[in-house]
Amino acid sequence: MLVYPPLHVVRWVFTFGFVMILPFCLTQFSTIDWNSFEWSHIASLSFIVICGTFLAYSFNILGIRHLGAGITGSYIYTQPVFAAIIAMLFLNEHFSFEKILAALLIFGGVFLVSKKTNKN
Repeated sequence: MLVYPPLHVVRWVFTFGFVMILPFCLTQFSTIDWNSFEWSHIASLSFIVICGTFLAYSFNILGIRHLGAGITGSYIYTQPVFAAIIAMLFLNEHFSFEKILAALLIFGGVFLVSKKTNKN
């Protein structure tokens, strides 16, 4: 990270990740009927790729630069909790014991990692 710009590193991480996952998903990818996609499907998929992935990682890099790794890491780890809450409020997802337990584990982990220790 000291030699290359952060966006360059993220680009290579995604490139290597794509190459490594390709053998596992190629058969499913080849069964997709791309001709049946309407413009709304393509727009939705593009939104997920551009906003949900590219912009999210770009803003995480910006957050690390301006806020530091600790605060940005806490935000990244708590994103699934807030996504679940938003899904329950707007998409009629149901509350479950597993979601509550997962949220408690996430917040507990963030608390333990960000807790200051006394070094005597």
